[in-house]
Amino acid sequence: MEMTLIGPDLVPRGRLDWVNCTVVQKLNAKGTFTAQIVGEGRAASRIVPGCRLFIRDPEAGSYSVLVTTIERSMTSKGILNLNLSGVDDLAALAQRITYPSPGRAADQQNEADYYTDSGSAGRVIGSMVLRNLGAAARPERRWYGLVVDGVDVGGQVEVKSRLKPVLNEAATLGNLGKVRMVCKYQQDRKLHFTVEAVTDRTRSLVFRQETGTLGDWTVSLTAPETTAFILGGKGDLKERLIGEYKIPSEDTWGWRAETFKDQTDAEDRAALDKAGTKEAELMAGSATVTLTANERPNENGASKVFGRDYKIGDIVTARLGGTAYTDQIQQAEISWEDTGRATKLTIGKTQDQDNDSPAWVRRVRDLERRQRGRETN
Repeated sequence: MEMTLIGPDLVPRGRLDWVNCTVVQKLNAKGTFTAQIVGEGRAASRIVPGCRLFIRDPEAGSYSVLVTTIERSMTSKGILNLNLSGVDDLAALAQRITYPSPGRAADQQNEADYYTDSGSAGRVIGSMVLRNLGAAARPERRWYGLVVDGVDVGGQVEVKSRLKPVLNEAATLGNLGKVRMVCKYQQDRKLHFTVEAVTDRTRSLVFRQETGTLGDWTVSLTAPETTAFILGGKGDLKERLIGEYKIPSEDTWGWRAETFKDQTDAEDRAALDKAGTKEAELMAGSATVTLTANERPNENGASKVFGRDYKIGDIVTARLGGTAYTDQIQQAEISWEDTGRATKLTIGKTQDQDNDSPAWVRRVRDLERRQRGRETN
C-alpha cells in the first residue's frame, strides 16, 4: 500500500512511511480513518491542518481521506510517534445545507420555498451537490477543488428539502435509488464526486466456509424502534391531514410501538400516503452480519478483493450456519499492517449504528421464510 500526503492546495507533498492504517468506508455516509505514521519521515514534517492522504492499494483500489486530528508524541527513548485520523471526502456534503434557491444568498431565501427536483438518483443527487457546493454554487459555498461528474443512473427519486444537510438528503435519495456516492482525490489534483449504480452479486459473491472466503462472523437481529406511526400533514386541528402507517414486518417481534411524525409539506392525501410508504421502509428493523472476508487465493488460484471485484453498496450473500443472509454491504473496514491487508464487512445495518443516515429495509431470507410461515398458519 502506498500513502501520499496531499496539501490543502491539493498538491502532493510526498510519500509517507506508515506503520498501520485503517479505513472505514460506509454506504452513502461519512467514512473514517486512522493511521500511524513514521514521525521522522521527511513528508511527515509537512503535515498541517487541511491535508489529505491518498491511499493506493495496487490490488484493491484507492481512497482519499481528510485529516482532522494530528497527534505527535515523543517517547522517553526519543522515538517520535505521529497518529492521524479523520474522515473521507464525502464529509464535504455534510458541511453544506440545502438552500431552497442555491443561487441566492442565505438572507435572500424565501420563507416558504423548498429545493425540489426529480429524476434518476444519480442526476438528482449530482445536481444538488453541484448547486450547493460544486461549481454552480455561490462562490462562498464552493468546496475547493470539487468536480461533480454527473451521471444518469439509479431509480427514480424526488427531493423536497429546505436547509437540511446535503449529505443526509443525498443519502436518503441514494438508498432509495440503489446507488452509492463516491468522492475521491484523483491524478488531476481535483476531488471528483460521482454516483454509481450498485451491483447485485447475490449469486456471484457468496461468503461461505466451504470456499474459504468466510472468516469470523457475527449475526445480530435488531427490533425496529417503531412499528406503527402517525403522520401529520398540512392543516391545523381538525383540518389537519392524518394517516397511520405500519412497517412491513410489524408482527415479526410480536409488539406494536407507536410514534408521531410531522409531515407538514404533504398537502394532500396522495402526498401523505407516499411519504408514509417511504417512511415505513426506512423505519424497518434489521439483521446485521459482520464478517471477515478472506481474500487469499482459493483452490483455483483466484480471490475476490474488496475495492476491485466488489464495492460498498453491492448486494452479496453470506451463508452462516445453514442460513443465507442477502443484503447490501453497508460498511467495509480495510486495515493494512506489515503482515498484509484485512477486510471486515458489515452486511445490513442496525438503526443506531449510524445516526447520520436513515436505516432502511433489510432483506434476510431466513426471516422472510419465517414471516411467510406465520402468515400461512
